[in-house]
Amino acid sequence: MAKKTYRLSPEVEEEIQRLLRPETDRRPVRVTLVFGHPLPSDEAAPDAVWEVPAVLRDRIVRTVTTSRFRTYWADFDVGEVRDLQAAYEAIEAWPRKEVWIQGRPVPYGAGLWLPLLFFYLAEPEPND
Repeated sequence: MAKKTYRLSPEVEEEIQRLLRPETDRRPVRVTLVFGHPLPSDEAAPDAVWEVPAVLRDRIVRTVTTSRFRTYWADFDVGEVRDLQAAYEAIEAWPRKEVWIQGRPVPYGAGLWLPLLFFYLAEPEPND
């Protein structure tokens, strides 16, 4: 009986290599803020008016609206730490906010990963 061999597509093979050897991943690191709010007809927030902060309007790459909730995705490069910090501060009061890295949610995103990014990657502000 002949043994079957399976061949993976190049995309799948590349993803497997990224997972097995993350140190070889040369893609630029992307940080995504996922934030959202209940729709005005929702009983939980009937009078709330949610407006996307100006700092985030040009960065939104995806919007999903369900029957009760609207969610936005905004992307940042790692070099844009100051913009990321300002954006997160602008949505801090929103009911839903998550931090994703490389397109995946990370545990303790806002409590651990964002402060580390802010601390280690932020360049000193220029003195005028």
